Amino acid sequence: MYKRNAQQVRLCQKVYRLASDLEKNKLLEEKKAFLANENLKKTQKRLMVDGIENFYRDKINMLRERIETEKFERRIAQNAQMEALLRMKRELDLSKKKEIQKYLTLLK
Repeated sequence: MYKRNAQQVRLCQKVYRLASDLEKNKLLEEKKAFLANENLKKTQKRLMVDGIENFYRDKINMLRERIETEKFERRIAQNAQMEALLRMKRELDLSKKKEIQKYLTLLK
């Protein structure tokens, strides 16, 4: 009887150990799956954030280029306007000198 009880105890311990090992392995597999899923989510999130950053970086660069182009065009227009004003001033000064010369010759 004692032998039988000891045998049953050993059998119960063995079953308990096997059940514990199975549960432990199941939990380890679940943990691995969870970590893999978390890594996948992080990767997807990082890719999404990188995509958004690239999109807005491109938009900012396009705006920066447009601003530079407009500044350049404005500078060219301003220079052309200044040249036209200077040319008009020279012509006006020249016509004034001619008129003054004309009146001076009439007065002599």
